[in-house]
Amino acid sequence: MLIGRSQTMFSYSGVLGNEMLCHKLLQRLNAREVEYGAVDGLIASNVGDSTLADLLDHSCTSGSGSGLPFLIQRTVARQITLMECVGKGRFGEVWRGQWQGESVAVKVFSSRDEKSWFRETEIYNSVLLRNENILGFIASDMTSRNSSTQLWLITHYHEAGSLYDYLQYTTLDTVDCLRIALSIASGLTHLHTEIIGTQGKVAIAHRDLKSKNILVKENRHCCIADLGLAV
Repeated sequence: MLIGRSQTMFSYSGVLGNEMLCHKLLQRLNAREVEYGAVDGLIASNVGDSTLADLLDHSCTSGSGSGLPFLIQRTVARQITLMECVGKGRFGEVWRGQWQGESVAVKVFSSRDEKSWFRETEIYNSVLLRNENILGFIASDMTSRNSSTQLWLITHYHEAGSLYDYLQYTTLDTVDCLRIALSIASGLTHLHTEIIGTQGKVAIAHRDLKSKNILVKENRHCCIADLGLAV
């Protein structure tokens, strides 16, 4: 059976009660994806300096958050070139940017959504959210461009875009639906789980989970994005 509509895709969520069955099915059909890393979406380039993957791996033991140390965040943000606008929403725009030859996503908030920008930055910088099913955070900065102040949130870039857009032009079979639903459930579980300790995190409620706030990765798994309303 083939499915091409977002409404029917989520009807498969009922099978998640038997999560082990889903895992076994996906492992059998997608064994090659096991090696897919947590820093997906960033293409390493031989440019002489550290890649984003190197910087993120080096900072992951700092306990300061899921992105880069603050001063490095500001340095990276100021070295990014905006290439093309890939989306617009109530908050502003999303651009594909480049840093040292690597593609990144730059979410440019409008001034009226400063609270959303601040809240999302605060969540990423105060807890460890590094998880393959949560959009990878790189940096956040307030920068001046074209004589105006811009609020930037820099994350991993996923070319396929949102799940909402992906479902408009992609036909899914049952296995695809299971893969997508399971990856979303895994990301949501990580958000909701409280992890005790200095390397832990508080439980987080997303409060705005929908297909437009879920991104499709290169391996057709998903990651949860847009934490501006999270608590």
